Amino acid sequence: MKILIAYDGSSCGDAALDDLLRAGLPEVAEVLVLSVADVWLDNYAGKDILGMVTSSIVKSKKDETHELAQGAADRLRKEHPGWEIVAIEDTGSPAGKILEHADEFNPDLIVAGSHGFSTLKRALLGSVSQRVVTEAHCSVRVARGRIDEDQPPMRIVIGVDGSPDSDLAVERVASRKWLPDSMVHLITSIGVDLEAQSSSDMKEYFVSIEQMQHKYSARLLESGLRVTTHISFEDPRHAIIHEAEKWGADSIFIGSRGLGKIGRMLQGSVSAAVTSRAHCSVEVVRPSS
Repeated sequence: MKILIAYDGSSCGDAALDDLLRAGLPEVAEVLVLSVADVWLDNYAGKDILGMVTSSIVKSKKDETHELAQGAADRLRKEHPGWEIVAIEDTGSPAGKILEHADEFNPDLIVAGSHGFSTLKRALLGSVSQRVVTEAHCSVRVARGRIDEDQPPMRIVIGVDGSPDSDLAVERVASRKWLPDSMVHLITSIGVDLEAQSSSDMKEYFVSIEQMQHKYSARLLESGLRVTTHISFEDPRHAIIHEAEKWGADSIFIGSRGLGKIGRMLQGSVSAAVTSRAHCSVEVVRPSS
């Protein structure tokens, strides 16, 4: 597995590193740690005294960014000894640079903090992580990590709608390595007006949902996970967020978009809304290239 980790030195960046310990990731992986200084070298190209001063500031920021990337890599080597880790730094627009390096590195997963003001003045803000979620060609994990001393089993929510992206989200969770007794909560939002549906239509809806959830549950049970299910009539954006909060989820997995047979489910706007508003880490799943 190839993982690109965007790190900015903020509390959210540190939370993203914490979250990696509870993301079910493999013991062996090829990892690129990237820190980006949000400075623009073209603005400091002058040779006058002001240009010399600002160029010195840029150099200081680049040195600081280098130390951040190396520090994060050193920590990850201790926590994940089987990972092959390379740390690099860059300057420019954080979101643009993350996407640029992702195109070169071709990761299976990008990990970023949800937002943060760092010692680099402005790094992985919410708008940055949202752009990465929207434009990346691979899965993206927006991390809101926490560390519990006793390391309890994970509680994972998956939004499912029967689409190929939904199938992929379930498969990703099933293929990860989780602590014993970890649980998955499958959420399906059919988003229909009960009064507008005939009893035969509603029966057909529920039969389809039960069959879909049974299929997903069987796959997850095979991998040693415990499974519960839930059907909601809320808008899927609200249903996933509300149920995850009520259930005390540690992370949410959703497809980047959904075209399933069960009404309208995990469309692109849903994944964006969930990643920006959820209380926990969210992984938006896309096929590996």
